[in-house]
Amino acid sequence: MKIELNVLFNDTPTADDPLNLTNTATASGTDPYGSTVEDDSSSDGEGDTPTPFTIPAVQAEFITTKTATVDPVNQDGTFDITFDVATVVSGDVQLS
Repeated sequence: MKIELNVLFNDTPTADDPLNLTNTATASGTDPYGSTVEDDSSSDGEGDTPTPFTIPAVQAEFITTKTATVDPVNQDGTFDITFDVATVVSGDVQLS
């Protein structure tokens, strides 16, 4: 038997604060004689100690620069401004 779980949580690790978590799985069932059998998980197969794990820290960031070029004033007093914007992903994860 194989059971796979996907867990979504709302706490996000940061570069200075990785998430240190533990988990425990509990299984139970009834044998043919009606007795309940159950056990909690452990990382070493011995005892019921929760399994520790760490969600790695990430540094999600990007750098954006902007420059403006102002054209000369037109005869009618209007003018054009051109903005150039550049963004570079500078962290250690992909952004979407």
